[in-house]
Amino acid sequence: MAGNGIASIGECMLELSGQVGPNWRMGFAGDTFNT
Repeated sequence: MAGNGIASIGECMLELSGQVGPNWRMGFAGDTFNT
């Protein structure tokens, strides 16, 4: 018996942006194309 599967094609992006002083802010975004 065959099982169910999930396939996705996508990318993830990390963004580093400078803040005042020596601090950094990290953001995360991405998208997927589900088939």
